[in-house]
Amino acid sequence: MNNNKIIQIIPAPENLYAIYKDDDNPDIPMEVKVICLGLTNEGKVILLDVDDTGYIEEVSEASNFQSIEWK
Repeated sequence: MNNNKIIQIIPAPENLYAIYKDDDNPDIPMEVKVICLGLTNEGKVILLDVDDTGYIEEVSEASNFQSIEWK
């Protein structure tokens, strides 16, 4: 069971992107801007992004996540 709770957030750097494998076009990765960094009650820093519907989630929780890039 994961009991991590976000206790603080700060904006992410402007040039930080999460790279995902695009299921529709696997040869071209999707770049999604990381919107903020979250500090959990266990001292872990997580990256958060937002999808087209406005849902915010931890970057590494997505099954098609590949990497983080600074651009």
